[in-house]
Amino acid sequence: MANTNKGIALITLAIIIAFVAISSLGIASFVFNRLQVSAVNLSQIRTIYLAQAGIYRAIYDYRNEGAWQEMEVNISGIQYFRIGENGSFALVDTREDDLIGNNTMLRNWKVGNVHKANPITITHITVSWSPNISSERIEKIRINNKTKWTGSETSGTQIDITDTTINVGDEIDNNRFEFNSDMSGKTITAIFRFSDNSARSAVLYPANRKEFSIKSTGKIQDGQTWKRTLEATYDVVNSKITSWKETFNHL
Repeated sequence: MANTNKGIALITLAIIIAFVAISSLGIASFVFNRLQVSAVNLSQIRTIYLAQAGIYRAIYDYRNEGAWQEMEVNISGIQYFRIGENGSFALVDTREDDLIGNNTMLRNWKVGNVHKANPITITHITVSWSPNISSERIEKIRINNKTKWTGSETSGTQIDITDTTINVGDEIDNNRFEFNSDMSGKTITAIFRFSDNSARSAVLYPANRKEFSIKSTGKIQDGQTWKRTLEATYDVVNSKITSWKETFNHL
């Protein structure tokens, strides 16, 4: 009987030891996974702060020099931000635009170039309006008092215009969109696409702003590469950021 009891005790002890070992392994695995998740979350948070730093760097340069340029900056060790593409240097001014010709022409919107050193070239424009009717068309685009495109396209169609280059520090005006119907009461938006395939979207009517956009990617390289990207719009008249959004289209 004594030997039997000893055998049962040994079996029970073995089961307890096995249970403790399995539990310890599970706890260790849980802690390790949580640490990994924490490290990933920390990297994600740091990259968004780096992207913000890039946006503020562009604004600082613009405020001090009236222009800025693309750059990649190593903050420290494995931490970087990168800013700038052609679409970011398009300064869109809608403070004087209006509808004329029985409200069929949108005129007086302007586009400038705030790059420190390089010209930017517009290659395509997408014009959208809302609300829209299927019969409504855009029929002509004039930039700098020159016809860049004629035809007949519906809202939201990307239009291949004659390439238009804006030199450093310049602003092009005498710009006009011509439509086949009354555009009053509608919101008119343009997406300007540039030679590097970047884009700048702006509400042209009704609007009263002078703004450029800034795209900035924060990056951490610690064996893996972590990236997060922000786009902000900066109002140069009131010296303030008017919008923020995150995008997955990294620089």
